[in-house]
Formats: sequence, C-alpha cells, structure tokens
Amino acid sequence: MQAAIVYEKLKDMTSLVRLYVEGHHWDEAFNIVKNETKFKDEVYLPYATWLVENDRFNEAQEALIKGGRQHEALNILRRLAENAITENRFSDASYYHWLLAKSCLDAANKISGGKDSEMRQLISAFKSYYRSAEVYHIYHSIQRFTDQPFTYRHPEALFNMALFLTHLDTKPSKKYRGVSKVAVLYTLAKQGKALGAYKLARHAYEQLQALTIPQRFQESIDLGSVTIRSKPYQDKEDLLPLCYRCSATNPLLKSHGNCCINCKQPFVLSFVSFEVLPVVEFFLQDDISDDEAVRLIKSGGPVHKKADDWKESNTGGTQVLTLESIANTNIDDSIDPFTNKLLEFEEGGDFVPVKVDREILKCLPKNEVIIKRWGHRTGNQYYKVLLSEVPITLCKECQQMFHTDDYEMHSLTKKCCPFCRTPVGTN
Repeated sequence: MQAAIVYEKLKDMTSLVRLYVEGHHWDEAFNIVKNETKFKDEVYLPYATWLVENDRFNEAQEALIKGGRQHEALNILRRLAENAITENRFSDASYYHWLLAKSCLDAANKISGGKDSEMRQLISAFKSYYRSAEVYHIYHSIQRFTDQPFTYRHPEALFNMALFLTHLDTKPSKKYRGVSKVAVLYTLAKQGKALGAYKLARHAYEQLQALTIPQRFQESIDLGSVTIRSKPYQDKEDLLPLCYRCSATNPLLKSHGNCCINCKQPFVLSFVSFEVLPVVEFFLQDDISDDEAVRLIKSGGPVHKKADDWKESNTGGTQVLTLESIANTNIDDSIDPFTNKLLEFEEGGDFVPVKVDREILKCLPKNEVIIKRWGHRTGNQYYKVLLSEVPITLCKECQQMFHTDDYEMHSLTKKCCPFCRTPVGTN
C-alpha cells in the first residue's frame, strides 16, 4: 500500500490508522494500538462493528471490552441472550447470562472508592444475571426432555432439576422469559412417578390441571393424573433430602424453597446431578477480614486423611488380619467447636447462620474448607465439607460446586466446565 508508506514517512499515525481501518487491515491497526494506546477507540469500535456485521458477536463483545466500551459490550451480550431465549437455545442463553454476570462482577471489582451506589448496582446486576444463568442452564435439559425424543440426562437429574425450578417458583421472584411452568411441572410429575415420588407427582399433576396445557401434552397429563391415584400417597424415603446441618429428613417440596424445614439452612447442589452436597456455608465474625480468614484456615487444623490399613498380627500361633482406620484417630468429634456451632439454631424458627471466630477457623482442617472467591468488592463465601469421603470440585471461574465424579465425566466428553464452559486446562 503506497499510501501507508507515505503516511509512515510523514509520521501521520492518525491518517495511517484510518487507512488501515477503512481497508479492514486489522492486524496492522492493532500493531499501532500496541504502541499508541490513544487510538484504541478508533480501532476497536470499528472492528467490533465489522465483527457484528459478519455475525461474530462473541468476538465483537471481546473487542469492545478491550477498547474500554463496557456499556456497548454488555448491550451486545444482552441482545445475544435475548435472541438465544427467543430461539429456544437455552444453553447459549445461560452462557451469555454468565458472561453478563462476570462482566458486572469484574466492573464492580475495578471500581475505586467513593462510588458505592454504582458498585451496589453492579453487584445487584451480577446476582440477577448469575441466577438467570443458573435457571437457563437447568431449563435447557428440561426443554430437551419435553421437546426432543432423546436426552442424555438421567431421570434422577431431571427430577432434581425440575424440583429446583419448582422451589424457585415458590418465592417471589422475577419471571424468566421462555421458561415454561408447564414443562417444569410435567417433567417433575413424569420423573417423580417413575422414581417413586408419588405424593409429589400427584401434586404436580394437580398444579398442571390449573394451567393452560399445550395440546401435545394434554393426553399424557390426563392419563397421568388418573393413573397416579392408584399409587400410595407418599414419596420413597431414599428420595427425601437430608439436611447435613441438623440431620433432619426433609420433604421433597418445601414451602420455604430450597432449604431445610427445620433449621432453614440453604441446600447446596452439585450443578450436574443437582443432588444435595454435604457442605454447610459459614460466615465470619464482623471483625475478621477475608485475608485473615484465609490465612488462619491455611495455617489451621490438621488435614483429615481418609485411609484404611490392613494390619497383620500373630497371636498365640494364630494369624489375625485386622482392618484399622487411621482417619482422625486423635480427634474427638464431641468437642469439635464447629459442630457445636452447627447446633445453634431454633427449630422451625428463622434462619441462624453459622458464624465462626478465629479459634474455630484455626481448628478447621484445610482440606474440608471450600472458598468461593468473588473478588474484594463482594467478598468470599466459605463452606465446610461435612463428609470428607465425598470428593467435591469447585470451578474457580464460575464458583459452582460439583460432585467430582460428575465434573470429571463431563470434562472427559466436553473438555470444559459444565456451567461456564471454561476449558478444563485453564480452570
């Protein structure tokens, strides 16, 4: 390009950048931006527009963020999310809502002091987008079950997913566009009946009778509503969730949502099978910072090992083989201060969070504490694993928890996190 050579000799970088942008020579334009950051707007904004025109929306959003156009980047993600919902691509809708949540969280963590109102708005938006991402992630499997002949989800997982969305509907909350209550209740009824949750299935069928049913579901729902009455009015005991805080057995459907009916402790679910994980969230005393808490946990109690050893002995000429557990042999659970904190609640009363002090933090085994790190503006969330023999994996990008077996199985097939799609090698 003769014009480019002339502009370079004249050191007219403004004209040179415009020339590269008009000719869509993006690599050359980016090379100039590396040394002359003042041209960011003149390169990244036209580049993002060009990407949108070529249906490369994800790349356009990334280009706008690099160019410092956060607001425009969020607008693109919102449009992508809305289009995905309209087209019933709920997995993509979940992913775009996760990206929106992540963008809001990153922006909140970058805000300097004195902008509390803006920070609160961003954190509120983050929580809203994150919940939407969870809902659409779950509803993707529900929609595939109701609309397609085959699904890779196990019946137990579909049942747990439908139950999660049903509990979400018991609390005052916003409505999620594209999420069909009929599809959720139909899945709950059908899978509940198959698994032996007859009482819950009957409740779901009764709820369906009060809704406008699409014609394709009508015959199946009418038949199910009749046949479910031949079943006992109870749910199988092995389906009832156990609260790991107070050891109370809970009914499947709870009026207070996805928490224990006795101590009100919220349940934490594995985001593949949606089974209840054996973890309890705990909170720090007001005068303990996140940095101090992490330091105390790292330097705190002994690591609980879980191993069994066969010991051979020879007594009176007789060989004896004994299985000895070497797990926690020197630890007396009866004086565990964290366990004592778990029991500080009023049965049937309001939720009383588990609050720990410095002494308790020092006693916690490092391998039994899970920390969700959201950034300095939102702070950390802390969880204690109550069954150390149940391995749990935390995605460091989206902070979702999974049964390790579930996470590894998905990673083998998809090579990424089940929720946020972060490649396994970078997580």
